[in-house]
Amino acid sequence: MDTASQIVLRLADPSARPGVLTADALLAVATVAYDLDPALATAPATAVFDRFDLAVPLGSHVSATAQFRRTGEPIPWEVAASWDTGAVPPPAADAVWAGSIVVRTAIVTDTIVGVSTAEPDLDAAFAAALAGLPATATPDQVRAALRGAAATVDSPPLTDTELDGVLAAFAAGSTDVRVLGRAVGGRETLVTGLRMSPAGQDPAPAPVALPVVVSFLVADAATSPRTLLQGTVAARLGAARYPAAAAPAGAPARLHDRLVCWVVPGSLFDDPGWPGGASGTAAQQRAARLTAARSWLAGQGVAVVTVDLP
Repeated sequence: MDTASQIVLRLADPSARPGVLTADALLAVATVAYDLDPALATAPATAVFDRFDLAVPLGSHVSATAQFRRTGEPIPWEVAASWDTGAVPPPAADAVWAGSIVVRTAIVTDTIVGVSTAEPDLDAAFAAALAGLPATATPDQVRAALRGAAATVDSPPLTDTELDGVLAAFAAGSTDVRVLGRAVGGRETLVTGLRMSPAGQDPAPAPVALPVVVSFLVADAATSPRTLLQGTVAARLGAARYPAAAAPAGAPARLHDRLVCWVVPGSLFDDPGWPGGASGTAAQQRAARLTAARSWLAGQGVAVVTVDLP
């Protein structure tokens, strides 16, 4: 039996379907349908199959409209008709799933319970350094004293670049280098501290069911990307007649009401013609090519799921 047929049979069998639509695969589909950050998922995604149809064809109905207008009449007559051609409809998708993907994402509700600020007293540090110098101190001695004073200031100490800016201004004719301590190098030397509510007090992630309509296009490793892209058009049309349920309140923004999912062997991405995967081991190159493909296909409303059959 060919690889594509094996994958279709696994999708068709409810008991074998989780082996194809794993938690990772479901999350990959959800991130194409919704503006969802997979890094926030705190538990494996699960699926609800309200409807799962196999070998979904394109419609065989044909419709036509026409307008007739008699000379001198401003409003035309409109005629519409539809009929069944009687021909066997062409295939559109290997399967169409209407249901939802249940995800659980982290909810961060830590509260700021305290704010503290502190401004290092650079003026005082510079004044103390200068006070310890004799009246005959050379410019180099002044610079060394100020550099040493800056190094003792906490939160945060001046960098060499910032201190050089102070010293350059002093050398240019400032009457008192101490007044330059408040802002240096364009940075206000102000430190802010926040105290947050204790960790572990966030509410448990609540499951959110994200409605999806997914049209599946199954292929084997020998299928070309061009063939897959061409088949995507028909697969998308196959899902057009399935209603897309409204997303619940608080769900991430919806990106695609209906999407196409390629289900292919992982070895498809062993081909170096796919973008990405220029270096590393064979497994790393395959993973990089899959990641790259998912990135640019997501904008077209296409998810990619790989299956490794024994």
